[in-house]
Amino acid sequence: MTALVLVGVAVVAVLAVKRVVVGVLAAFVAFVFVPEATSAALTGGLNLGALVVLAVATLQLATRLPQYLADLTAAPALSVVGSVFVAGAAVTAAADSAAVAGPFLTTVVTPPLGYLLVQRAVKEDRRAGRLLGHTVLGLATIEAGVSLAVQIGALRQPYLDAFEEAYWWTPDFQRALGTMDHPLTLGLFLAAALPLATGLRLDRTAGAVCLLLLCTIVATQSRAALVAGLLGLIGVVARRRMPFLHGAAVLTAGAAAVMVILAVSPSLLVDFAAKLADDDGSADARFTGITVGLPAAFASPLLGGGADEATETARDLGLGTSFENPLIMIALDWGALPAVALVASQVMMLLRARSGTSVPGGAMTAAVVVVCAETFSSIAVPGGLPTLACMLAGFAIEGVDSTARQQECRPSADELRAIR
Repeated sequence: MTALVLVGVAVVAVLAVKRVVVGVLAAFVAFVFVPEATSAALTGGLNLGALVVLAVATLQLATRLPQYLADLTAAPALSVVGSVFVAGAAVTAAADSAAVAGPFLTTVVTPPLGYLLVQRAVKEDRRAGRLLGHTVLGLATIEAGVSLAVQIGALRQPYLDAFEEAYWWTPDFQRALGTMDHPLTLGLFLAAALPLATGLRLDRTAGAVCLLLLCTIVATQSRAALVAGLLGLIGVVARRRMPFLHGAAVLTAGAAAVMVILAVSPSLLVDFAAKLADDDGSADARFTGITVGLPAAFASPLLGGGADEATETARDLGLGTSFENPLIMIALDWGALPAVALVASQVMMLLRARSGTSVPGGAMTAAVVVVCAETFSSIAVPGGLPTLACMLAGFAIEGVDSTARQQECRPSADELRAIR
């Protein structure tokens, strides 16, 4: 099976040489439908989506290096801080004699590569932005349908045997999971995808998709994702410039859907209320991360302790969870300087949306990813989420190369003859 998967990844990389959007779409599908729990068995170690990104990016850089260098020079500040992040983490990895390649690749290397691939895809084809937005929204809709089907007992939980091995799984696990690595991961993905409904043609279709995603976010019991989803719904209504009555109806239906799903699922309501009252130590972990983890992270600004340093530190402190703060975890693992560079790069990614985006709703999607990812371990944990989050943050970019835009604006030969 591993050999077949590797051959499939190689085929995708070859097909993407001419159209990089093919590789980007394949990576999104792999991230969503193949969780970390099964990726290792399929690929021999790496997350499948990250492996697709690595393979596609390798061939892209080998065959189209000048274009990617031009993309880097077009955003010099972002390129510099991104290089600081990668180089700083690489120093820690090189100094760690016990380091393994997998965590470094999926946490440090493939995220910026994924961002570069998304950037190139929307720059070389003005239709790619809308295609990517619709694809991610479609994947989120499928995930929502699968998750709700599992919730009502109409479908067996996909990858159940693999998930049962996870430390957070319990026999009475009730949170929506779909086919992703964790309910919080699913919640982040759905909340990030919801603003992409801005690009749908019909208001009623956009409203129905938003309500489906919002109901599933409630079932994940992710508080940050629920807040982001509600704000995203308001953003979709505003960006689509819906008539007042249509917009009011969608917002009212959204609020009603949340209340109804909580009312018809007493166990979900109890679990959500319990999580608001007692978050299983997450708040304590965040406080400890600031009071203890932050000084420890800056004790050695240039060098981190390696890929497992944050986990071992949390265990030594007796925490029942991680620090729930990805930036502190990255600082402990890879160094304080790379963590600071990562924060700066996230801000710069969002600022690139000031001149517009090629993905309808892409700026809101990027903002949701950057903010929600800071509320749990997320991008600090080796696996698919760091790269997926970085690729979604890449939606906050205006596409089409300047040269391509000039060619589009230049009159054709027929138009010149008509003018004469």
